[in-house]
Order: sequence, then structure tokens, then C-alpha cells
Amino acid sequence: MSDRDVERGGPPPLRGVHLAAGAWRALQANWRALWPVGLGYAVFTVASEQVARAAELTTPAPTAAFLAYGFITGLVGALLSGLTLRIVLTPGGRRGRLDGPLVAYVLLVTVVGLTANLAMGLTTQAMPGDAAAAADPGAAAGQTFLVLLAMIAGLWIWLRLTLWPVGMVLGDRAMKPSRSFRLMRRGVWGVIMGSLILGFGPLLVYLTLAIQAREHGPIALVIAAPFLAFFAMATAAVQAEAYRARVG
Repeated sequence: MSDRDVERGGPPPLRGVHLAAGAWRALQANWRALWPVGLGYAVFTVASEQVARAAELTTPAPTAAFLAYGFITGLVGALLSGLTLRIVLTPGGRRGRLDGPLVAYVLLVTVVGLTANLAMGLTTQAMPGDAAAAADPGAAAGQTFLVLLAMIAGLWIWLRLTLWPVGMVLGDRAMKPSRSFRLMRRGVWGVIMGSLILGFGPLLVYLTLAIQAREHGPIALVIAAPFLAFFAMATAAVQAEAYRARVG
């Protein structure tokens, strides 16, 4: 898909079913290279969740401890997605090598995630409490709506830019934010649907078991962690399919 195609009327819409199917095939074809990545992330998930609960970091807050926790978890998550992108998009080659493009990708995604965590923490702190909401329910509802609208807008912008970090981890210097924004026209909904088709089930299983872990101990979390790792790899694989569809 070239920039001229965009100028002549725009690229065809990305279909979530097609992206999910392509991502699933890519995950199957590369499972031998992917399973160590997923296993490492699952182990990290269990350890980080235990630390978060012990330190009471489960609620977003603009504190140094929460931001440090968000930075570390974001760093590991970015490394997982970067390795997944490389594995499914570059058969052979420099898949697992820690080089400049991979480091740049990890830093970019980590900073974006840390910014989102900070915004969530500030928003949580600024939200009206139960007493204020009861006193003025209209104002509280309006504030909640504005926060939700801002979150949706931020997600939409990031998904329009999603080809930029994918190109970055592959060393594609021609993929700039402006080019990604053009090429992802009529593609955001497809990426969302593709991620939901492939990852919603595992994510739901993880959340259910993670809640159970609060009552039944870490065993439920150990069982849940691989489902979160699969969800993370699945969403990265969907982004890779979007890149393949738009760039080739």
C-alpha cells in the first residue's frame, strides 16, 4: 500500500476477521520462537502482580512508587511486543538481537505507556468522591464522560500511529508518524476488532482468574498469567498484520 493509493481515495478498510486470521497463522508458524517470550512474560506477570499487591499499587495514583512500577512493567511489555513483532515479520534475521531499532521501540512504547499511567493516576485523584458525586451527580457524570472521551481519543490517535513503532522495530526509517497516520485511515476499527477476536477470550480468562487469586492465593495467578501473555502477543501479531497489509 503506497502513499499514492491513499491520495487517490484512501486504502481499503482493514477487516478485523482477516487481521485476526493472519495473526493466528503467524503465531502458529512461529510458535517455537515465541513460546520462550510468552513464558518469560508469564513469569514476570506473576512476580509483578505479587509485588503490586504487597506494595498496594493496584490502584492508579500519581506516586513515585506507582510510576516506577508502571515503568518496569511497561518496559517488559514493550520488549515482549517488540520481540513478537520481529518474530512474526522477519523470518530468520535479527529476531532477538537487542539493537538500536528494538531499543528505540521499547523506549517509545514505554514512554507512551508511562504517560498513560500518569494520566490515569491524575484522573483517579481528580475524580469526585462518593460524597461529591452524591451531592452533584450531574457534574460527576459529566466529568466521567469527559474522561472516557479523552481515553477513546487517545486510543484512536495511538492506533492511527501504530505503524510507526512497528516500522521502528523493523528498522523501517521511511515509516514516520505522519505516514502511519495516513496509511491507517480506515484501519483503526479493524485493528480493534482483530485484537478482540483473537485476544478477548484469553483476556477475560486472565481477569477472572486474577480476581480469584485475591481469595485463593497465587496459584490462580500462575494459571492466569499465560493467558495474559497470549493476549499481549496476539495484539502485537494483529498490529504486525496491519503493517503487512498496509506496507507489504
